[in-house]
Amino acid sequence: MSILIKNVLFNDRTIDIYIEGKEIKQIGEGLSFPADKILDGSRKAVIPGFVNAHTHAAMTLFRGFGDDMPLMPWLEQKIWPNEAKMTREDVYWGAKLACLEMISGTTSFFDMYQRPRVTADVTEEMGLRGIIAGVCFDGFDKEEAEKCKRHNERLIQDVDNYSKRVRFSIGP
Repeated sequence: MSILIKNVLFNDRTIDIYIEGKEIKQIGEGLSFPADKILDGSRKAVIPGFVNAHTHAAMTLFRGFGDDMPLMPWLEQKIWPNEAKMTREDVYWGAKLACLEMISGTTSFFDMYQRPRVTADVTEEMGLRGIIAGVCFDGFDKEEAEKCKRHNERLIQDVDNYSKRVRFSIGP
């Protein structure tokens, strides 16, 4: 599928944008390509996609849950006890909801949450770009730190199972 967007405003200039598949192939003035679809971009503007640099995507399920509390009591009394009960499916649907909400303009996000492969799977399904961090709460315990290190090393190696839109990182 190819798309040619004609006469769209970008940085105070009127340009054309040619897209093949999911990639922008060319940007310029007066482009002429045999496209499957030609769109009139007059009276419209092209803006960059938004990047959400700090997410815990699956936490959409906790929206409004104890939000009138100070941070530490909220974490200790509401969030952490309930996060401990979350299943793979809970993380899946919470991340799916977050991605659905982000599709309205967010093109990339950085996520730090439990079950990073689940969030990576959802990111892939939803067509977004995500940098998914393997989180490590080691409590300054050397054994736990080594366990986290091994987990994150395996996660980084798993990147080959995903498209170039999904990357893994190490997070706090």
